[in-house]
Amino acid sequence: MALPSKHYNRRCIILIVLMVMRITHTFCATLLAAMLAGCGGGGSSSTSVPSTPANPQQPTVAAPAAYTVAPSSLTASAVEGYPAALDFKVKRAPASPEFAAVGVKPDSDLFEAGFYMRANADGGTDIQIRTSAAIKAGHYAGNLEVSLCLDANCSAQLPGSPFKLPYEVDVVPADGQVKPFSLTPLAALPGAEDWGTFQANASHTGYVPVILNPGAFSPRWKMDTPAIQGEQRVPSAVVTGGGRLFTAYGEGGNGGPVTIAAYNEADGSEAWAGNAKENLSARINAPAYANGKVYVVAGLPNTSSIIAIDSTNGSQVFNTVLGAGALNLAPTIYGDRVFTAGGSDDGNSGALYSIGASAGDRLAANMPNFEGWTPALDTHGLYAYVGGQLHVMDAATGATRAMIDDPKRDWNGPTGSGAPVIGSAGLVFAGNFGSPQKNAISAYDTVSNTVRWSSTGGYSGNPAYADGTVFVANNWTERLAALSELNGSVDWTWPRPDGESFVSDVLLTKNLVFVSTDRATYAIDRSSHQQVWRYRASGSLALSANGILYIKGKTSITAINLH
Repeated sequence: MALPSKHYNRRCIILIVLMVMRITHTFCATLLAAMLAGCGGGGSSSTSVPSTPANPQQPTVAAPAAYTVAPSSLTASAVEGYPAALDFKVKRAPASPEFAAVGVKPDSDLFEAGFYMRANADGGTDIQIRTSAAIKAGHYAGNLEVSLCLDANCSAQLPGSPFKLPYEVDVVPADGQVKPFSLTPLAALPGAEDWGTFQANASHTGYVPVILNPGAFSPRWKMDTPAIQGEQRVPSAVVTGGGRLFTAYGEGGNGGPVTIAAYNEADGSEAWAGNAKENLSARINAPAYANGKVYVVAGLPNTSSIIAIDSTNGSQVFNTVLGAGALNLAPTIYGDRVFTAGGSDDGNSGALYSIGASAGDRLAANMPNFEGWTPALDTHGLYAYVGGQLHVMDAATGATRAMIDDPKRDWNGPTGSGAPVIGSAGLVFAGNFGSPQKNAISAYDTVSNTVRWSSTGGYSGNPAYADGTVFVANNWTERLAALSELNGSVDWTWPRPDGESFVSDVLLTKNLVFVSTDRATYAIDRSSHQQVWRYRASGSLALSANGILYIKGKTSITAINLH
């Protein structure tokens, strides 16, 4: 909720730039009067002018801004009992005079007394203000008044100063919370299936063959994750099945004991949760789902297991020991087998494991020792992008049929951080998406074992594929692009909003393309190429058989009704 509209004592805070120190608020009537006088006060004057100018009036040219501030609005979250930090940067324009002091005046008692400031080598000044640890759970919004002063007494300021900097702060309970919005009855979305693994299916296309009406979209619920010692737990990418949502906590070895948890799609309530490994240094990867079971790989650096869990009650079905632990994408399920990346038994190389989905029996094949990948499968074989090569393999035996070199390996780096996407007629699209600011995607022809085309860029994650078109989110061009699978030519693009960056894989339906930036999630019409929907939440995306879009942020999961 918004801050209560009541009068707060004004606080004057003046700091000399270029000093790295913490200054407490100073309550000073004289200084406050000086600040107010320099912030737009003073008398007015007028000058008599002829009614008919001697020379024609010249057009007014707007003066350039005397400074820049980034970001233009502040957002933060905190756990109840702990402070949150709001950071911004001010920088004077090259032609403007240097400011001698900075003032920050909050509009409420939400914040601690004082703020932090540091001068940068580029001429900018970093400023941080922190919320009080005493504030209760809730949503708070308001403005900071920032003054850029030409002298220590702030008797003169840069043009345009002071200015208002909006902020929003969410404080969540330590146990987490679920906020309900529109809890309509769940109903299957015809054509949609469970989102069972990374990018939906074994081909990792990110494609759900449904037609959606953006006018019917509405928020369903939002879950803020529980916290450990003031830090909210970070959920893994999510999968869905049987009316439930599944995620893992402690992915990457952080956030306490690794945990697999199930939540009800209907209202976000927890169905069950259990620790996969008790050791604090344990690792856990994102889960996969199929046929009433959840599959997750967890373990330590020198050993790991794939655990099958009954999705209805959280009980263990089997636990199959694998080799050395590794941080990879969710297992890929194809037929009656579960395929997952990992480390070899001796820890000297990587491995690809094939696990019986029911009994847990295992087969293994050695692979290059890299993390961040999962294989793709279809009726023709298995494909794994590892170590700067696309490995084409026999799914039944693990035998390698071909290895096709990535022509952009030197550009990409050899690691994985992505999954192959299976197109048509033997084409497979892959690349290393571990560095979203510099990477490449290549189209591999697995019939001729050659590379059809490649495209460098700054792709935020895995592409999506359907109908002969590859959909990519490119931070270099600042555009979502539809590429021809045949030659990589651009069919159409959609420009991302200014000042935003793509952060997600691409999710695709018959008529819409979903993509997330660091500010919001968008739906783009595939026919008009125009934005038709926006929601202010960002993160990885999934779409369930019940027509619920999930936006998995760093410490939250937002559910959106799509029908």
